[in-house]
Amino acid sequence: MTDLDEADVALPRRRGRRRAAITLTVVTLLLAGAFAYAGAWFEGWVGDHPAKPAAAPACPTATPSSTLTPGDVTVNVYNTTTHKGLAGETASRLRDLGYLVATVSNDPLHQVVAGTAVVRYGPSGAEAARVASSLVRGATLHRDGRPDSSVDLVIGAKFTGLSSPAVATAPAGC
Repeated sequence: MTDLDEADVALPRRRGRRRAAITLTVVTLLLAGAFAYAGAWFEGWVGDHPAKPAAAPACPTATPSSTLTPGDVTVNVYNTTTHKGLAGETASRLRDLGYLVATVSNDPLHQVVAGTAVVRYGPSGAEAARVASSLVRGATLHRDGRPDSSVDLVIGAKFTGLSSPAVATAPAGC
């Protein structure tokens, strides 16, 4: 075999090794990108994630005899269901019962409430939360960090309406 023949054989070998190296590099980069995207998806940085469910109930420590009247309780009514106008209907009924209704909207926290309702309240709104939650059978209580005594009535998927004030029950889990 001559030098010329060896050069003809070496060139295809070199091309084959170069092609294999390029292919291996591309596959490695694609795998690294897929893992990076999967990690970002699990962290919630990309993609469409379902809303986080509402936190477990926290029962307020209020005295058994309430000194609050409905007119002393400021309620924000939020809807988490697909039933349009449910927050407005509920707010209207609360106004009829004498409650002060401040905000009527879809839930700004975008929580999923599988039960009847969640009543969110701050440290100074524990008694107001107990009064408001007595209007919804199975409502759970969730304490948050708000500075005022207002409460949020967050309507969930199993909400069927407000209970009569005379038939008020203790919130679920209390």
